[in-house]
Amino acid sequence: MPDQGNECCSNIEQRENVTTVINSDSHGKTSDLTYRPPLDLYDFGDRYEIHFDVPGTTAEAIDVTVNDQVLTVEARVENRYPGNITPLLGEYGVGDFRRQVRLGEDIDSEALSATYTNGVLTLVLPKRAERRPRRIQVQAS
Repeated sequence: MPDQGNECCSNIEQRENVTTVINSDSHGKTSDLTYRPPLDLYDFGDRYEIHFDVPGTTAEAIDVTVNDQVLTVEARVENRYPGNITPLLGEYGVGDFRRQVRLGEDIDSEALSATYTNGVLTLVLPKRAERRPRRIQVQAS
């Protein structure tokens, strides 16, 4: 994140997996909280899959972009409580999600695909054909 001076830092509180933006209307999100969603990464030989936990959003509210081999996932989450209702116990925080992942050179970033089911965003990242491991047949002479 570029250095924006001490003034910026007074408006942002960082914790382990959440950033709180205080008194800021410029972030353009639905909440003052932005969570860093946990992910699982799998290698299937011909492709990678990344599963992001982003509950409470919709497929239409998720943005996935790739710029200079950096994958960015942003998901907006609407408030679950109508009006001025405050839960008596609220263990599940409501906020937007954002996470960036640097992609390796073996990823075909033009062929990425994404699906969202039951709170999990699944990204399929195909490997470039020329970079995939391949088996060489050894022949007897």
